[in-house]
Amino acid sequence: MRGLTILVAVLATLWSGYWFAARTAVTRGTAALIDGLRADGWQVDYTTLDTAGFPNRIDTTATGLRLADPAGLSWIAPVFQVLA
Repeated sequence: MRGLTILVAVLATLWSGYWFAARTAVTRGTAALIDGLRADGWQVDYTTLDTAGFPNRIDTTATGLRLADPAGLSWIAPVFQVLA
């Protein structure tokens, strides 16, 4: 029984590490995407940007999202989610 407990603890720790590494990658990728859009002249505004979903999902949610391209076309969404 002790071995099973140790195995479960080790697997839970590894899975948690994987999830936090994936969350970090998604957060950095989202920041890079936003920076790239802004560098291309887009206007990108949001109220909050959060990545959550531990332990089995990686859900990125932006609230108050406003996008406008350099040509003047704009899009507004109260909530925008990317679920993985």
